[in-house]
Amino acid sequence: IKALGVPRTDDLFDEDYKSRKREELYRKYPLLQNSKVVLFAPTFRGTGNKDAFYPWEKFDPEAFLEGMPEDVVCIIKNHPFVKESPSLSGRFGDRIYDLSDSEYINDLMLVSDLMITDYSSAVFEAAILDLPMIFYTFDLEDYIRDRDFYFDFEGLVPGPIERTKEDLAHRARIMLEEKGYPLEEADKLKYFKEVFLGAIDGHSSERVFQYIRSRFLKL
Repeated sequence: IKALGVPRTDDLFDEDYKSRKREELYRKYPLLQNSKVVLFAPTFRGTGNKDAFYPWEKFDPEAFLEGMPEDVVCIIKNHPFVKESPSLSGRFGDRIYDLSDSEYINDLMLVSDLMITDYSSAVFEAAILDLPMIFYTFDLEDYIRDRDFYFDFEGLVPGPIERTKEDLAHRARIMLEEKGYPLEEADKLKYFKEVFLGAIDGHSSERVFQYIRSRFLKL
């Protein structure tokens, strides 16, 4: 195994790319520009793409926004396996965007102030961007029993873990007001990046290309 990095993460180090993508998203969704944006990006439940789902009774975007200031906007980004989205009444208008089928998650991170996730691999890209995260894990014991992890989840995830909708909303309000992590969580993010992202620096594509060229093409 060669630790050469992950080419798709190179864009996350490219300031021109990030600026351009932010401008594109703000043109398409103007309300995002002057709002505090919460990106809700969980992984799927089930065994695979045939039975994947998310239990939306555990997260109601409208109920979540009820306790938030009026300048908070929520973006829903389903895992690609999940086809069912939450039911919305429309009473929050443009403050809720379901962009599951239309935008790339890494680009949405560029306009977000906070990401709520659970066991998604999106945590790695968010960590590169220093995007504050909350881990909403109402079913942690079940997930460990059925699928488990490669590492100590509770000891390594770079952000607070919340188990109930009420605690999640409370934590989100605090982190949006403070515009980031409390000190102890910032230390966890730093450690997470040291453990998992040591080969990620914006030059992964170059290293992969150079390795293939030198190893296989003999150029």
